[in-house]
Amino acid sequence: MYNFIKTIQYSISIIAFSGFSILFLYNIVPLIQDPHIYSDRKEYIREEFLYIRPLPSSVKTSEHTICKLTQISITTDYFTEANLTQIDEYYRSELSQLGWKETHTNEPDTLKFIKDKLIFIVTRTKDTQGFYLHTGIFYDDILVI
Repeated sequence: MYNFIKTIQYSISIIAFSGFSILFLYNIVPLIQDPHIYSDRKEYIREEFLYIRPLPSSVKTSEHTICKLTQISITTDYFTEANLTQIDEYYRSELSQLGWKETHTNEPDTLKFIKDKLIFIVTRTKDTQGFYLHTGIFYDDILVI
């Protein structure tokens, strides 16, 4: 029984180490091949984000940019008194004109759009006075967002 437990512990250790190594290499090898890959992605994401104009009647409440070695995303929060139909029509129209395609999501009160390897999400949260909008853009790749 003791040998069986040791074998299981050894197997779990090997699997965990292998998984970590694969994820590490997946993120480091592209960086070694092209040291500018993540800064290029950051610039690409920033440019695309700036093309997308917010709902005209909305007021920006915050903006966050996450730039780690392998994670790049930009999120902005807005408040608007527009109704849900106006919000959805605006973002569907605005993003389709810029080449984005709407895609299905199982998340409630969320619109999701894709363009190349980028994802843009709009989450709507109702308040008594209007809607809080949380918009975000990120790069769709394993651990590279």
